[in-house]
Amino acid sequence: MPRRRSAVAQLFSFAPAFMPKLASTPFDDEEQWLLAIGRLIWRMGQLEYLTFEWCLQLGGVSLRDKAITKIGFGERYKLVLSAIANAPWPDARKQEARKLWRNAKCFATFRNKVAHAPVLRVRGTSVMLDAHQLMGVGKRPVSVFRPEFISGVSEKIQALAQKLDWF
Repeated sequence: MPRRRSAVAQLFSFAPAFMPKLASTPFDDEEQWLLAIGRLIWRMGQLEYLTFEWCLQLGGVSLRDKAITKIGFGERYKLVLSAIANAPWPDARKQEARKLWRNAKCFATFRNKVAHAPVLRVRGTSVMLDAHQLMGVGKRPVSVFRPEFISGVSEKIQALAQKLDWF
């Protein structure tokens, strides 16, 4: 039985005329992309740091040390949520903290999409495509990211980091 091709392979299996080409020279808007992506990564780093800080503040050195052994944001996010659950706070404050950290988790997912997104030239402009949607994951049409949108998300990340430091 022949092996089934992935959705990405099917998408890019069209005639060469439809296949986007990588430019051998920098894109005209490359500086804009570098600044937008750099800000996104930098500001997510603030949220990454806050996972350690929250573990330290709510669970002490042992929980912070446990957080250090966790590689991904998602694993440390789970530790933060468990620390919030055990915090001696009123339920309303716990609920607000969980809501803020859920937002942080969404931003981490977006950051990962940007970090792994293919960059193409389409009709004279550069775009990033959501690689997960290219593979057929998700129910929405393929998302196209532009530097202005990425910069807007990084501003929201910065505002969230300010709220979480120190809650």
